Amino acid sequence: MDIAFEQTLAFEKKFNRVFREIRELESKIYKKGGFWIFKTHVYSKEALKNSEHHVKIDSITNKIGSDALSWNRFGQLTQQARAVYEIKDDEVKYELERLNSLIESREPTWWEEFKSELNKFVVEIVRNMPPLAKGFLGGVLQTLKFLGLPGFFKPSPQLSPFDNDV
Repeated sequence: MDIAFEQTLAFEKKFNRVFREIRELESKIYKKGGFWIFKTHVYSKEALKNSEHHVKIDSITNKIGSDALSWNRFGQLTQQARAVYEIKDDEVKYELERLNSLIESREPTWWEEFKSELNKFVVEIVRNMPPLAKGFLGGVLQTLKFLGLPGFFKPSPQLSPFDNDV
Protein backbone atom coordinates (compact mmCIF):
# COMPACT_ATOMS: atom_id res chain seq x y z
CA MET A 1 0.00 0.00 0.00
CA ASP A 2 1.19 3.51 -0.82
CA ILE A 3 2.45 5.55 2.18
CA ALA A 4 0.53 8.65 1.06
CA PHE A 5 -2.67 6.61 0.94
CA GLU A 6 -1.99 5.11 4.39
CA GLN A 7 -1.35 8.51 5.96
CA THR A 8 -4.39 10.02 4.28
CA LEU A 9 -6.54 7.13 5.48
CA ALA A 10 -5.13 7.47 9.01
CA PHE A 11 -5.97 11.19 9.10
CA GLU A 12 -9.46 10.54 7.70
CA LYS A 13 -10.19 7.92 10.39
CA LYS A 14 -8.87 10.08 13.21
CA PHE A 15 -10.79 13.15 12.08
CA ASN A 16 -13.97 11.06 11.74
CA ARG A 17 -13.84 10.57 15.52
CA VAL A 18 -13.62 14.35 15.95
CA PHE A 19 -16.60 14.96 13.67
CA ARG A 20 -18.59 12.31 15.56
CA GLU A 21 -18.00 14.23 18.81
CA ILE A 22 -19.02 17.46 17.08
CA ARG A 23 -22.30 15.86 15.91
CA GLU A 24 -23.02 14.54 19.41
CA LEU A 25 -22.41 17.99 20.90
CA GLU A 26 -24.61 19.63 18.27
CA SER A 27 -27.45 17.22 19.05
CA LYS A 28 -27.47 18.46 22.65
CA ILE A 29 -27.78 22.18 21.88
CA TYR A 30 -31.55 22.28 21.34
CA LYS A 31 -32.52 19.20 23.38
CA LYS A 32 -35.45 20.05 25.67
CA GLY A 33 -37.21 18.38 28.55
CA GLY A 34 -40.59 19.00 30.13
CA PHE A 35 -44.01 19.32 28.56
CA TRP A 36 -46.33 21.92 27.06
CA ILE A 37 -45.20 25.41 28.15
CA PHE A 38 -42.91 24.06 30.87
CA LYS A 39 -40.14 22.95 28.50
CA THR A 40 -36.54 23.77 29.37
CA HIS A 41 -33.24 23.07 27.68
CA VAL A 42 -31.65 19.95 29.12
CA TYR A 43 -28.13 21.41 28.87
CA SER A 44 -27.21 24.95 29.91
CA LYS A 45 -25.00 27.06 27.68
CA GLU A 46 -22.17 26.71 30.20
CA ALA A 47 -22.55 22.93 30.33
CA LEU A 48 -22.38 22.76 26.53
CA LYS A 49 -19.29 24.98 26.37
CA ASN A 50 -17.53 22.94 29.06
CA SER A 51 -18.78 19.53 27.93
CA GLU A 52 -16.74 16.37 27.72
CA HIS A 53 -17.11 16.58 23.95
CA HIS A 54 -14.86 19.65 23.85
CA VAL A 55 -12.29 17.81 25.96
CA LYS A 56 -12.38 14.80 23.64
CA ILE A 57 -12.15 16.99 20.54
CA ASP A 58 -9.13 18.82 21.98
CA SER A 59 -7.48 15.55 22.97
CA ILE A 60 -8.02 13.89 19.61
CA THR A 61 -6.94 16.92 17.57
CA ASN A 62 -3.82 17.35 19.73
CA LYS A 63 -2.93 13.70 19.09
CA ILE A 64 -3.52 14.09 15.35
CA GLY A 65 -1.39 17.25 15.30
CA SER A 66 1.34 15.46 17.24
CA ASP A 67 1.33 12.61 14.71
CA ALA A 68 1.49 15.05 11.80
CA LEU A 69 4.33 16.97 13.43
CA SER A 70 6.24 13.77 14.15
CA TRP A 71 5.86 12.47 10.60
CA ASN A 72 6.86 15.87 9.22
CA ARG A 73 9.90 16.10 11.52
CA PHE A 74 11.23 12.81 10.18
CA GLY A 75 10.42 13.71 6.58
CA GLN A 76 7.72 11.04 6.31
CA LEU A 77 4.67 13.27 5.87
CA THR A 78 3.57 13.27 2.24
CA GLN A 79 2.15 16.35 0.52
CA GLN A 80 -1.17 14.58 0.02
CA ALA A 81 -1.43 13.67 3.71
CA ARG A 82 -0.41 17.21 4.72
CA ALA A 83 -3.15 18.66 2.49
CA VAL A 84 -5.75 16.32 4.03
CA TYR A 85 -4.59 17.24 7.53
CA GLU A 86 -4.79 20.98 6.84
CA ILE A 87 -8.23 20.71 5.22
CA LYS A 88 -9.66 18.59 8.04
CA ASP A 89 -8.08 20.81 10.70
CA ASP A 90 -9.71 23.87 9.10
CA GLU A 91 -13.06 22.03 8.95
CA VAL A 92 -12.85 21.23 12.67
CA LYS A 93 -12.07 24.87 13.52
CA TYR A 94 -14.98 26.06 11.38
CA GLU A 95 -17.40 23.53 12.93
CA LEU A 96 -16.36 24.45 16.48
CA GLU A 97 -16.85 28.16 15.74
CA ARG A 98 -20.25 27.37 14.24
CA LEU A 99 -21.27 25.28 17.27
CA ASN A 100 -20.12 27.96 19.72
CA SER A 101 -22.15 30.50 17.76
CA LEU A 102 -25.22 28.24 17.91
CA ILE A 103 -24.78 27.78 21.65
CA GLU A 104 -24.41 31.52 22.26
CA SER A 105 -27.39 32.47 20.09
CA ARG A 106 -29.74 29.83 21.49
CA GLU A 107 -32.95 31.46 22.70
CA PRO A 108 -34.40 30.46 26.09
CA THR A 109 -37.70 28.59 26.12
CA TRP A 110 -40.81 30.43 27.26
CA TRP A 111 -40.61 28.77 30.68
CA GLU A 112 -36.92 29.60 31.12
CA GLU A 113 -37.63 33.22 30.20
CA PHE A 114 -40.60 33.37 32.60
CA LYS A 115 -38.59 31.88 35.47
CA SER A 116 -35.73 34.26 34.78
CA GLU A 117 -37.98 37.32 34.87
CA LEU A 118 -39.81 36.07 37.96
CA ASN A 119 -36.50 35.41 39.66
CA LYS A 120 -35.31 38.96 38.89
CA PHE A 121 -38.59 40.32 40.26
CA VAL A 122 -38.35 38.34 43.50
CA VAL A 123 -34.70 39.32 43.97
CA GLU A 124 -35.65 43.00 43.64
CA ILE A 125 -38.46 42.59 46.16
CA VAL A 126 -36.18 40.82 48.63
CA ARG A 127 -33.48 43.48 48.19
CA ASN A 128 -35.93 46.22 49.11
CA MET A 129 -37.54 44.43 52.07
CA PRO A 130 -36.84 45.20 55.71
CA PRO A 131 -34.81 42.48 57.51
CA LEU A 132 -37.81 41.15 59.49
CA ALA A 133 -39.81 40.56 56.32
CA LYS A 134 -36.83 38.81 54.70
CA GLY A 135 -36.81 36.27 57.53
CA PHE A 136 -40.55 35.69 57.12
CA LEU A 137 -40.23 35.30 53.34
CA GLY A 138 -37.39 32.80 53.80
CA GLY A 139 -39.65 30.72 56.04
CA VAL A 140 -42.47 30.84 53.48
CA LEU A 141 -40.13 29.71 50.70
CA GLN A 142 -38.83 26.84 52.84
CA THR A 143 -42.44 25.78 53.55
CA LEU A 144 -43.31 25.86 49.83
CA LYS A 145 -40.28 23.72 49.03
CA PHE A 146 -41.29 21.28 51.76
CA LEU A 147 -44.85 21.08 50.40
CA GLY A 148 -43.66 19.82 47.05
CA LEU A 149 -42.87 22.78 44.87
CA PRO A 150 -39.12 22.19 44.59
CA GLY A 151 -39.16 22.07 40.77
CA PHE A 152 -40.07 25.72 40.58
CA PHE A 153 -37.04 26.71 42.65
CA LYS A 154 -34.52 24.82 40.51
CA PRO A 155 -32.15 27.13 38.65
CA SER A 156 -32.88 27.78 35.00
CA PRO A 157 -30.19 26.48 32.62
CA GLN A 158 -29.40 29.94 31.23
CA LEU A 159 -28.88 31.50 34.66
CA SER A 160 -25.65 31.31 36.58
CA PRO A 161 -25.79 29.85 40.09
CA PHE A 162 -25.32 33.37 41.48
CA ASP A 163 -28.61 34.52 39.94
CA ASN A 164 -30.68 32.14 42.08
CA ASP A 165 -30.18 33.63 45.54
CA VAL A 166 -33.84 33.27 46.51
